Amino acid sequence: MASGIAVDAVESIFAMARRSKHTTKHTAGELQARFEEVIAHVGGSYDNTLARRVLAVPIDGMTLGDRCNEIRKPRSSFYSQTFFEAMAVVQMLVGLDMDESAMNVERRDRPDIRVVFADRPALYVEHTNVAPYDGMPFARHLEEINHAVTERKQKDSAFRQLCGGGNLEIRLSDPGVGKRSEPDQVAGEIANLVEAIADDVELLKPNPETQPTLARYQANVFYRMGRVSNPTPCQRDGGWLDPGRAWIGERLRTALCKKREKARQFDPSLRPLWLLITLDAERELFPPFVSELVHEAMDGLKIAPYDRVAVSYSGAAPIII
Repeated sequence: MASGIAVDAVESIFAMARRSKHTTKHTAGELQARFEEVIAHVGGSYDNTLARRVLAVPIDGMTLGDRCNEIRKPRSSFYSQTFFEAMAVVQMLVGLDMDESAMNVERRDRPDIRVVFADRPALYVEHTNVAPYDGMPFARHLEEINHAVTERKQKDSAFRQLCGGGNLEIRLSDPGVGKRSEPDQVAGEIANLVEAIADDVELLKPNPETQPTLARYQANVFYRMGRVSNPTPCQRDGGWLDPGRAWIGERLRTALCKKREKARQFDPSLRPLWLLITLDAERELFPPFVSELVHEAMDGLKIAPYDRVAVSYSGAAPIII
């Protein structure tokens, strides 16, 4: 028993070290309530049953609805790693109708999650995220640029007036890690575009001589007067999308291979053991076709030492392999 307590204590300390210290201002339940108020204000409605079920699942002993979302850094739109893993498992439980008896989703390590149920043995889950591109580093860079743009608006009245009078949209391509500039420098060149925007802009290409940074990011600038100002004007340019689907099989197989190797280091007594793969394809896939694509990619692959592989994708029920 003493040995078991020591192991649990070590895992708890390690999990705390991986957990973000930054949280949102409001709880997940409060954010959901505000969202529903906005929907009702414009005369809309939707079935919030699934959202309520998600909010009712406990993470580390506290229901999600009572917990503030954990984010990777202040003002970020991205969950911290361990919170994202826990949320992915919660979504899976709801999607598979396993949430009603789920008493706790516990963050740990090797594997990432233990789910405690009232009516069945605990379930251990290792999580990974699969996307058609390695875009997360640039997505975080864009987030930092948008924060810098917000700060620039507070200091620059002309730029603030431009952003308040219309919708400014700037599409950027990733120039590569070695060619990325400091967010403040990018925001500065964006603010200087005020001189070039006097009316609606269908497409503005930065001048390499006066806006060398934006030119290096291959910026495409659009502006529509009279619309609600865009709080996140900088987005990834559409050219990064992979129009094909060949990446699905390749990335799923690679992820499975890496996680199978990692799972061989787990305590073999932690059973059942599932691998949860979150398929992060944004708007690239049409949900009704996801199941066929996943089964085709995973057909014949060995999943041991995992007992099951679950593939989750927004808009589709989790797929069990």
